[in-house]
Amino acid sequence: MSPDPRRLGTDAHPLSLSPSPPGRRGRGVRAAALLLLLLLPLPSAGKIRKVPDHVPHKYHRWLEMVELLIDKKERKAFYELEKDYQRDAFIERFWTARDPYPDTARNEFRDVWSNRVEYAEEEYGNLTEDRARMLLLNGAPTQVWEIPNCRLIHPIVVWKYPATDQVDLSVVLIFYQERGFDRWRLWRPADGVYPLVDETPELFAASCGYQTNVTGLPSGMGLGAGDAALSCLLRRLEDQCVLDFDELREVRGAFGHVLQGGPQGFEILLSRLEARPDPEEGEWLDNFAAYSTDLPDDADQLPAEVEVLYPGKDSFRTVVQTVVRVPAAEAATVELAGRESYNFLLTGEVLKDGALFEGFRYKFDQPADQLQGESIPMLLQRSLRPDTYTLVFKLEDLNAKRFFRYEGELVVPKVDEELPPPPMDARTAALFEEANKVLDPLETRLRLVAPEDQVQTGMVRFDTLVVGEEFDKVTFFLNGKAVLTKGRPPYSVELDLGRVPRTHQVRVVGYDGSGEALASDEIELNTGRHRFAVRLVEPRPGKTYRASLVARAAVDTPEDTTLDRVEIYLGDTLAATLYQEPYVQPLVLPDPEPAEPGFEGALGGGPLTYVRAVAYLADGNTTEDVVFINSPDYIEQVDVQFVELYTSVFDGSGRPVDGLGREAFQVREDGVPQEVTRFEQVRDLPIHAGILFDTSASMDEELFEARAAAIQFFEE
Repeated sequence: MSPDPRRLGTDAHPLSLSPSPPGRRGRGVRAAALLLLLLLPLPSAGKIRKVPDHVPHKYHRWLEMVELLIDKKERKAFYELEKDYQRDAFIERFWTARDPYPDTARNEFRDVWSNRVEYAEEEYGNLTEDRARMLLLNGAPTQVWEIPNCRLIHPIVVWKYPATDQVDLSVVLIFYQERGFDRWRLWRPADGVYPLVDETPELFAASCGYQTNVTGLPSGMGLGAGDAALSCLLRRLEDQCVLDFDELREVRGAFGHVLQGGPQGFEILLSRLEARPDPEEGEWLDNFAAYSTDLPDDADQLPAEVEVLYPGKDSFRTVVQTVVRVPAAEAATVELAGRESYNFLLTGEVLKDGALFEGFRYKFDQPADQLQGESIPMLLQRSLRPDTYTLVFKLEDLNAKRFFRYEGELVVPKVDEELPPPPMDARTAALFEEANKVLDPLETRLRLVAPEDQVQTGMVRFDTLVVGEEFDKVTFFLNGKAVLTKGRPPYSVELDLGRVPRTHQVRVVGYDGSGEALASDEIELNTGRHRFAVRLVEPRPGKTYRASLVARAAVDTPEDTTLDRVEIYLGDTLAATLYQEPYVQPLVLPDPEPAEPGFEGALGGGPLTYVRAVAYLADGNTTEDVVFINSPDYIEQVDVQFVELYTSVFDGSGRPVDGLGREAFQVREDGVPQEVTRFEQVRDLPIHAGILFDTSASMDEELFEARAAAIQFFEE
């Protein structure tokens, strides 16, 4: 049977195969399109690899489907998995790593491969025959010639592929079926012509009129008189199969094409045709292993206590806080840039009905000089719908290489119907009590409704959504300047954004009767689709925090980019690294330092500090936002716009012009003269040096030493 291109994909994507009009069957031609994938050598044809007994039978089918895709390292990692939900997650990541367009909802590679598997099994009955393997890896050929079973000649099928970007010459493959009922095999020039005929070499040579010591292979690229065995085979095809002149010419051309590089040249080409496609995501397996919650076989155990709290509600979900406390005496510190810190990596999974529901990862950094008490509390926060789950996580002390693993049932209640008993650790509850106040379902919230159009100019109306108590007043700001204050709803405003699209910031703040800000929100206008920004929704500027707070970040990422992580800082200290949504982290504030004489009470009882959120894209680009905590009234945030223009002046001969003063230059922006606040001739420009780090999973063991070396480089 000839491959049907309509079964092997669509023309909607470069990975798929476009249908072409069908040609003649039998000795005719059938057209299809080509996808040629080139990579590493594959298992030899016909091999069925034995799967270890401990792997459930339901995964044998998947392993058979991906035999030509999965490499030794991936196979070994899959065999080592112990739980079905881990195997299911592995399979999903296996396909995701091969998705050429991960930003689309469809995995094009997986769809095309699945279609080819289905077709190969229907047409060939297996996935190991040579035709099936070539079809899976290279797609449907553009032309197919089927030569029926003639007397003393096995059935022969010729496949033809055109030149591609990967192979700069056309490809012809010849398959034959011994005795007309065995498996189809790919013919290699090194085999000679004898596998194609149904008689012994001696009988074939005698019938052709030459001795058996004459090779069965052509001596050169052509089909001359010296190529006795092949010439005899072609004569038989012409006489016994009743091929006309054009058909015989096609067959001669096919054999000539296969033989033009000689046996060695064909084997080189074949190795490229049988190459294993590389994943688009090269280090996916190391990253997958890094997210495992299983402990190493020789893991040194780390003592810890776990407590699960349900402090509030997040829309229709319940906020789940997991507090992990490690005795400080059992943890190790490391000194970096003259400061000691505890460092932990927590990798977790939430299972539902035995399947992976979600995975998460946190990195906690606790300065040793800020430790309060005898244990190190770490808090991770998720939002789950009321139901029964299983919580599994692995905590690693990055400095001591000790591990703690937890697995337990997670019964998430409806917080407005039944609250769990208070935590056993009263100190931990007191620390986070203030932070959890923002989880009150009746909390007052204020949200700006963003306009639908991407580009905003002229008069634009902005509406708000209010949840909770009414405000005493609401003030709207445009680019940092207050433009309107309203004392009663509806809280809306029309703003003049000008005739030319410019970037604008619209902010709204709601106040109570004493003038304290209860809620706020802001949006950016005319930033386009390529805006990368992070904004701290919590904590709120102007609000007093005494013991703890919640840092909540919202991130806007450009199209075709991937967010890698969000770091939350309290002051200059990195408190937590979040690798997935929600980007929410409760923080314990340091004890306030004694105020200077004359400034007692200026901070309202809370420590003066700031919270900073830094977002990182996978390509290394960063953006950040900062909110000052418990700042006195006399502190203001100023947005400074200062632009440096580096200017070079050359004469008509291309030589630099020296000695020019400020009066020789004019600066205009959109035709408006700008004031030059500073002018100087710069001769020694600074040198900008940067260090790039490989932060992939393969660098896990060496990353700390690399960071320390980088700091030493800059210091010395």
